Amino acid sequence: MPNDANNVAGDYEVGYGKPPKDSQFSKGKSGNPKGRTKGSKNLVSIVRKESRALVQFNGPNGKRAATKLEVALMQMSNKAAQGNLQATREFLALVRQSEAAETQSGLCSVSESDQKTMENLLKRMNQISSTSTSEGNS
Repeated sequence: MPNDANNVAGDYEVGYGKPPKDSQFSKGKSGNPKGRTKGSKNLVSIVRKESRALVQFNGPNGKRAATKLEVALMQMSNKAAQGNLQATREFLALVRQSEAAETQSGLCSVSESDQKTMENLLKRMNQISSTSTSEGNS
């Protein structure tokens, strides 16, 4: 049932996905004339900038500067060395990913025995965590 008030062109029916002709964008004119503002950044560029920002921290040999990413990885590796199982899993996963990337680029420096040691360590950690969760559920 076409309505004559909305039917400007005579044979054009207004409805879902069919706005009135007078409210449609005219040809050659953008719906966002100002566009993206200059200098606005996306999440990737913000994360990249923040992870590469330098911070100072107190190390064993006094004050030192490093990127936030390096400091975060140092903290994770220290927690893993202290026996934190979750930090150890995450750290070893990062090591495995970086080694896989090195292998693909031909820069691998990890020996086969080191690889087997890491795999055995992960297996033992998974066994420990599965027995502790099954004991906690009982």
